[in-house]
Amino acid sequence: MVKKVANRRSHLKQLGFWLIMIIELLLLHPISSQKIPARKILNDDSISNSSHFAVQLKTSHPESDSVVVDNGLVEVTIENPSGYLLGIKYQGIDNVLEERNEHSDRGYWDLVWYNNTTYDKMETEYFDIITQTDDLVELSFSRTWNPDNPNLVPLNIDKRFIVHRGVPGVYMYAILERQENFPSTEMFQIRIAFKLLGKK
Repeated sequence: MVKKVANRRSHLKQLGFWLIMIIELLLLHPISSQKIPARKILNDDSISNSSHFAVQLKTSHPESDSVVVDNGLVEVTIENPSGYLLGIKYQGIDNVLEERNEHSDRGYWDLVWYNNTTYDKMETEYFDIITQTDDLVELSFSRTWNPDNPNLVPLNIDKRFIVHRGVPGVYMYAILERQENFPSTEMFQIRIAFKLLGKK
């Protein structure tokens, strides 16, 4: 009987401890979240004032070496036709990506395939404008699989970049197409990498 009472007290103490911890976290969370830089950015009046700017495609000529999209909050520069992300201008910083890096080593897609040994940076060959309105610009950087290059994953690749009006960022997604006549393969990792501005 004494053992049961002791166990019950131990459980009650543990329960009480966790209840106090949860209450403290709930009370402290709203205070601390206001100090997070993302919260400050979201509460920044300049962002709400910039939301009336139309999204602009500053460079749309197919032969130019870069494409720039600006919505007043963020300006995104993409290398043409490779699809490498060269720059993101945001909140008074000319480029949040490391400009001392090569163009192919600032912002890029990559994948690891074929027995986890082959690396493909998904460099593209064609540029196209999918949508261009005051509210949205969507760009496509694509390539068709070339069987003569053994280092390229056997997929047709279409990387997409979207900038919306009033949104301080860029959306990215990829369409990876494997046609019936393409060889089979295994992919181990697909990612988008950003090399941020830093001191070297």
